[in-house]
Amino acid sequence: MRKPKARAQISLLDEIAVCPQMAAAVVRANLPEWAVELNTMDELNRVIAV
Repeated sequence: MRKPKARAQISLLDEIAVCPQMAAAVVRANLPEWAVELNTMDELNRVIAV
């Protein structure tokens, strides 16, 4: 069996979806200071405001 070319493998990555629960788990594990519960866009804007 032949190994797929790199370009073909990269194009497959565009088709991978991550459920919100998995994305949240990755953020909590790697960026705990950003893992806050937000319910509105206004809350998000206050958190990320510089």
